[in-house]
Amino acid sequence: MQAVRAIGLSKQFGTTRAVDRVDLAIAQGELFTLLGPSGCGKTTLLRLLAGLEEPSGGEIRFGETRVDNRPVYQRNVGMVFQSYALFPHMSVAENVAYGLRARGIQGKELRDQVAEALASVGLADHGERTPGQLSGGQQQRVALARALVTRPALLLMDEPFSNLDARLRIAMRMEVRRIVKEAGITTVYVTHDQEEALAISDRIGVMQAGRLIQVDGPVAIYRSPAHQSVAAFVGSCSFLTGDAPGITLGIRPEHARIRPVGEAAPPDTLLLEGEVAGVTYLGAASHVLVRVPSGETVTALSLDEPGSYQPGSPVRLHVPRSALLRFDAQTGEAVR
Repeated sequence: MQAVRAIGLSKQFGTTRAVDRVDLAIAQGELFTLLGPSGCGKTTLLRLLAGLEEPSGGEIRFGETRVDNRPVYQRNVGMVFQSYALFPHMSVAENVAYGLRARGIQGKELRDQVAEALASVGLADHGERTPGQLSGGQQQRVALARALVTRPALLLMDEPFSNLDARLRIAMRMEVRRIVKEAGITTVYVTHDQEEALAISDRIGVMQAGRLIQVDGPVAIYRSPAHQSVAAFVGSCSFLTGDAPGITLGIRPEHARIRPVGEAAPPDTLLLEGEVAGVTYLGAASHVLVRVPSGETVTALSLDEPGSYQPGSPVRLHVPRSALLRFDAQTGEAVR
């Protein structure tokens, strides 16, 4: 069942088309992520779904009901933003209860629903505290509980963890996935963090210049990018002049295998001779930048000991041809 549909949806700001004729269908209970660089239109699309922006064209439907002509309060959406937007003078429980009170819910029913929402985000015993007494991660959990407690038809999350440190972001994103999937709430999540999108999503929509250029599952987005720009944005990818006219090759670091000079390449393997141009130590592994005779560079993932490769030293790269990504050199479209 389709919970949300955008049909030819557009938004114009002056001469800039921030969202450009987007068609999108999101299933009931799906966690769908809009991914792309700053300025690509993903937040504008989210605001259109919320009712915070008015479309310049197209339709939005929740189920079979058209909602693009309805105000925010008639759409039954929950929203979580990076700023948390908690009331500092209210307790945690009062913040979570805010939307319920606006709907006329009071007494035991209100207290029970607030308690249930706080328990679902692991803050059952924090109701009497104020936001200022909580960590950033706890405040974001309160914001999520406040959005969930009204049982929205659609949950919208805009860069919710960008203010948190890296370790907490990793923990929070998996916790959020667990919470929204257990609640069965259709969720649209906006991020520019490719790793976050791959980890949290059922499906991902990659945006560029106001358009959705690929909508697919995380594995397909990474392994079978529909466009060179998707391969460049999602994960690391090196690009070389192809082995056929008009073709650009894409090589993921994990597929570029560093081998000793002189070692023969196995069948169905692209052999690249080059020299080390630089090494980036990543902790568990290293990225070795190899310059090939054309002057182009390829990044290879190495699990060898740090210091194994020095700038200027000759190396060979073996790349399985089955792992090569191929793109039209003019349009950037994938060539299958």
